[in-house]
Amino acid sequence: MLANFAQAEGLSIKDETASAKFIDRLSVAVREQRSDPIRIHGFRIESMFAHVVAALGGSQIITEEDSGAFFSSDEDVSRPDFRIVTNENEQLLVEVKNYRQKDPMDPFRLKSKYLLGLRRYADAFKVSLKLAIYWSRWRMWTLVDAKHFASKRNYSITLPEAFKWNEMNLLGDHMVATVPPLSLRLYTDPHKPRRVEEDGQVHFTIGKAALLANGNAHGSSCCMENGMKSINQRRL
Repeated sequence: MLANFAQAEGLSIKDETASAKFIDRLSVAVREQRSDPIRIHGFRIESMFAHVVAALGGSQIITEEDSGAFFSSDEDVSRPDFRIVTNENEQLLVEVKNYRQKDPMDPFRLKSKYLLGLRRYADAFKVSLKLAIYWSRWRMWTLVDAKHFASKRNYSITLPEAFKWNEMNLLGDHMVATVPPLSLRLYTDPHKPRRVEEDGQVHFTIGKAALLANGNAHGSSCCMENGMKSINQRRL
């Protein structure tokens, strides 16, 4: 950092005044960064992502991509935050973002120029570009390939879409799940009146309810029998 500063200012790192000027400039920069809550959250989330990926155990190497000397003939190219090599020897370039929705269904958005700059960098290295989004209201990470972002004036993706395309499994993340489809079945009591009125109203008493995964009910806890009230439902 001192060498870069001295070069930009036309100073020698041996110059006695270079260190003092560098420390003064650094102090100003630190005060500016600390007063910007968005940047503070950004640094925090980037650090958290690196530690999460390391803890998941699905990667060989995690390194900061956006630090150190950088020269490019393309002024619009931008470096993503991390380069990751998975245990399957797949390389990923990852840009990390924190998103706190005002409304739970608000989509995450990126400016077109910003995302295109990241894509140019990834394309130059022929490495796929992923965006790691921390949905802070839900305390959940998603890792989504940049190609899945919808393009209008800017690029965006909703939480349901991000969850559908989520690739955190590439980094070793897994979830306990059931076999789809999931269904709720209500069985009528054959010993109680069951009739359909002319207006479509159905009168019946529930004799049993069951939760099923792929058509199968497992365990007695998924079924509820007897003691249910008579209800009216409109025939679908």
